[in-house]
Amino acid sequence: MKDADATSIYGSRGANGVILITTRQGAVGKPTLTLKAEQGIVQSSYQPVLLSNHQYVNMRLEAIQAIGAAATAANAPDLHYLDLTDYQDIPKLLIGGTGSLTNLHMSVSGGDTVVRYFVSCGLFREGTVLPGSFARKRMSSYGNIQYQTPNRRFRSDLAFSFSFMDQISPAADPMYSIKLVPMLPRLRDEAGNLVWKKGDFHFPNPLGQFYNTNSTQMKFLIGSWLLEYRLFNELTLGTNLGYQFVPVDEQQLLTVAAQDSFFSPTSERSAGINTYRSWLIEPQISWLHNKGTIIAGGLLGATFQEENNDWEIMRRMGYESDAMLDIPGKAKDSIKTEYASRYRYHGVYGRGHFSWRNRYLVNATARLDASSRFGAARPWAFFGAMGTAWVFSQEQWMQDLLPRLTHGKLRASYGSSGNDQIGDYTFLELWMSNNRLIPYGGTTVLSPVREANPWLGWEKNVKAEIALELEWKGKIFLNAAYYRNISSDQVVSIQMPDQVGPASSLLINAPAAVMNRAWEFSLQSTVKWAEFNRWTSSFNLTIPHNELYRFKGLAQTTYASTLVVGKSLSILHGYPFLGVDTATGLFIVPAGNSMGSPATWPVIMAGDSDPRWYAGWSNECQLGQFRFSVLLEARDQRAINPLYSAYATMPPGRWEASMLTNQPVEMLQRWQKKGDQTSLQRWTIATDEATNRALQYYKGSTDWITNAFFLRIRNIDVSWKLPSAWIKPYRLKDINVYVRGQNVWTFTGYRGGDPTLQSPFKLPSLRMLTIGLQVQFQ
Repeated sequence: MKDADATSIYGSRGANGVILITTRQGAVGKPTLTLKAEQGIVQSSYQPVLLSNHQYVNMRLEAIQAIGAAATAANAPDLHYLDLTDYQDIPKLLIGGTGSLTNLHMSVSGGDTVVRYFVSCGLFREGTVLPGSFARKRMSSYGNIQYQTPNRRFRSDLAFSFSFMDQISPAADPMYSIKLVPMLPRLRDEAGNLVWKKGDFHFPNPLGQFYNTNSTQMKFLIGSWLLEYRLFNELTLGTNLGYQFVPVDEQQLLTVAAQDSFFSPTSERSAGINTYRSWLIEPQISWLHNKGTIIAGGLLGATFQEENNDWEIMRRMGYESDAMLDIPGKAKDSIKTEYASRYRYHGVYGRGHFSWRNRYLVNATARLDASSRFGAARPWAFFGAMGTAWVFSQEQWMQDLLPRLTHGKLRASYGSSGNDQIGDYTFLELWMSNNRLIPYGGTTVLSPVREANPWLGWEKNVKAEIALELEWKGKIFLNAAYYRNISSDQVVSIQMPDQVGPASSLLINAPAAVMNRAWEFSLQSTVKWAEFNRWTSSFNLTIPHNELYRFKGLAQTTYASTLVVGKSLSILHGYPFLGVDTATGLFIVPAGNSMGSPATWPVIMAGDSDPRWYAGWSNECQLGQFRFSVLLEARDQRAINPLYSAYATMPPGRWEASMLTNQPVEMLQRWQKKGDQTSLQRWTIATDEATNRALQYYKGSTDWITNAFFLRIRNIDVSWKLPSAWIKPYRLKDINVYVRGQNVWTFTGYRGGDPTLQSPFKLPSLRMLTIGLQVQFQ
């Protein structure tokens, strides 16, 4: 839910929309035991394709020969010291593995009209595609007990959950090493130790990073309790209680084993403990009148919420051996950091609704909130919303006109909500230690980095929506909606001039407003031709639009060169990309500007990176005991050109000491000789003015954005439910066998890997395949 009428009652918690999660509850009837087991595999959905050893060598030689030189130990140590016949497929080495997935789950439910219960527990383990024994494990439990007196005056709904997660992962993103030169020798010796040099030439071993680890252990204890008592037929008192306790224990090890011993490395251990606690109390009183053609009701309530966050981090450095990491006294230096934050949120709210003949509906909501995250001058804010609806399918003339239309509703809403999801204490003055200043009496000097702002206040979001809902005989459902949200008073940080003092920044409510609007459509149809044969198809389409709605004094701010009123916040500017000169093989710079200042180069708007539209299409077909479903998703968008990133960071053909100089295989389409028509500059190590100026122009050009449309098979599910006649003699209620796939395939012309991540050098999403068995006993 995201319209104002539906979300305003939730206060700041619903500022960005509300997702209602219906937890499992007990059902009236005999106790039912459900067992579920899943086993599967995970793989990378994408692996970058980089130059092979022979292609890389040719690139380097061609780039060196482009300046009329020969490869030497000085300009090509990679070609001089490494064996050019050695080959390591770095992407496959780093993310080409296959991880295992195991999921076990058990639940028991049952009850009667007075007491119902549901209890479940589960075990989950997911491996990774990385080399090493990295994994994520989780143990979870959940319980729900519902009680209602026989006269239905008192109701209690108690829910609790506890889970434990244990995860071990690399301390850094392994994709950082993906562009290492491919001519690396064996990475381990016969004893299994890491190899760091070839002869006297030292090289980075990509396996070393996996000896640096992060381990995280998290516990989640969550409880909620809903209590209601009906004083009279139309008046009910209630309260909603909630509690969360989340302790986190993190350890990071940066080991000697992960580094080349030639550089006399030391190891480091960091330990962090974070304790998060929160509680919520929401007392309410509600009234409901339902007589004849009129239904009217109201609700008054209050919110009292508090969150406490405590951090303690101990960093110990300078261990000479990994064997000493468990001995604090062996560290040469240590730093201890402690942090605590308290967040309080209070509010009062009311809601009223009226319905006449189930045709004409009106809702109104008002809320007054206060947050500790804002300054003393503006902690309070008032928000409200109103919604109306007309169920025109209840009109007699409509029933006569369209007798097959079983439901038709036109609804509209308008209102505002607030957002306080920012950091704690940001309105206060901030001082930090400054190592650049001379210590005073041996004590590190503190200096101000942020000014105080007691007028820092709520962000505001004004929402408007109109929608149409149609249903034909329970077989076809059509929804169409248009919404417009205007966000203002966003909390932003601005740089302070030196004239106002040493503080470098200030948090303010920006004098700007951002508009997000969209058309949303959904269509669902169901075709049934036998008792157990049906096909259900659902399609949804969203056409979004984002723009800077207004910005007072934009021309006098640092945003003047990047933002334009009436355009998207992701608007991209650049020099017009003119291609590659067919004679020189360099990126073309506008005539008359090749030796001029970049300030004289023309700048145009290249578009934006917002999606043009995105859609989903799900189909589920049931044929007797078999069920098949598939979910497709598509998105029309633009993203950063991955080949642009190559030129912007390390132009093809050049060398640097980090040895991160390999390139995507698409670079083979570069300019090679006079007359070649291509969009990729020649390979060269030249650093003359013409080459540097061409690269400088290209880095600021419009070629940095490209089409990233994709169509993805998101999920596939095939299941078989055993016939009841087969299992009934064994006191079994249900047996279901299934196979599931996730992120099955992606069709795209984008050359940068996963189009949702928009970079070939980010850890891609995982492709999963699982088989499962679910059994119910009763």
